[in-house]
Amino acid sequence: MSTKRTRSAAAPQIPAECEISPAELRLLADPLREHLVNVLVPRARTVAEVAASLRCAPTRLYRHVQLLLDAGLLVVEREVKVRGVVERHYRAAARTLPLHRPQFAAAAGDAGIEAILAYALDQSRRDIQGAVAAGRIDPVNTYPDPRAVLAWRCVARVTAAEYARLRRRARALYDEVERLGSRAEPKGELFALSIALFPCNPVGRRARRTARTSAAARRTPPRTKEHR
Repeated sequence: MSTKRTRSAAAPQIPAECEISPAELRLLADPLREHLVNVLVPRARTVAEVAASLRCAPTRLYRHVQLLLDAGLLVVEREVKVRGVVERHYRAAARTLPLHRPQFAAAAGDAGIEAILAYALDQSRRDIQGAVAAGRIDPVNTYPDPRAVLAWRCVARVTAAEYARLRRRARALYDEVERLGSRAEPKGELFALSIALFPCNPVGRRARRTARTSAAARRTPPRTKEHR
């Protein structure tokens, strides 16, 4: 990846969107890498600056930064020579990273949906398990205790209008958290939000197969034995 040295302090504009593939979505499933991209949307920063905001050693971030660079999700906005050392200032490749939908289509195989599930659900499982191990979450606690597990699931029959309203509310909550994640000067601790609202059939595969077989049997007239 080529870089240009510049002395300008003004942050140049970055593209509004950069479509990503299933492989790139899997890369962003790691919360640290996703945070790196989000925090580098407003302006470019060095690895040392990001590490200071996370209160961790810069060496913990270099591998993640390189992976994001190789994938084209980060770019080097400028290089500055400080006391004989070249400091790289990294920036997100775009303000938002929508999915490249043709690669996620059912016709493209299982890679697309597997990447979405790995990003939204599998990583959430690992993050929650890690938070429990670190003592930040205790399954004994209940809401509204801040250490309670906010991982709920329920199934309900809803109308098309109710489904549309729930989708709008879920999207509004996601957009609010995304805005907080892209602030120029992020504050507080890292938190993750996972939302999955989808049509489902609670009947198991075997039960559905049995139901289809029974329906077919009802449609087929019984055979009668020929008496001789």
